[in-house]
This record gives sequence, C-alpha cells and structure tokens, in this order.
Amino acid sequence: PGGSLVLFSDGVVEAAHDGVMYGDDRLLDLVRDRVGAGDTADAIADAIIRDVATFLSTSKRGDDTTVVVLRRPLC
Repeated sequence: PGGSLVLFSDGVVEAAHDGVMYGDDRLLDLVRDRVGAGDTADAIADAIIRDVATFLSTSKRGDDTTVVVLRRPLC
C-alpha cells in the first residue's frame, strides 16, 4: 500500500528549452510533491505532461512525451 510507479519515455527528461534539458531531478521533485500531496495516478500523469509543456514554452518537441503512472493508495 502507498506505492507508486512512474514510467516515462526519454522525451520527458530530454525535453529541451534554450539548451537546458528538463532532467531527472525536476521530474523526481515533481513526482515526490504530487505523491506527497496524495494525488491520483491520473493527476500525477497530467501534472508531468503540463509541466513538460510549460518548460518547453515555445520550443519544439524533439521526441514523444509518454507517461504512465500506477498508484496504490494507502487505504
């Protein structure tokens, strides 16, 4: 109980804007925050997709953005 699994394509962490990649640390921080807030799997996946899109701003996507989140609540 309480476990989470986040699967993602390299297009998430390798998304780049002005030569800076989104990165593993940013993704990990976001997931930790969302899990800590008790978000559902859908909400976590949506938050990741939105944050990558916000990070990219006007930059073109260089690759696909695929996210799968499985979450088992504490209940």
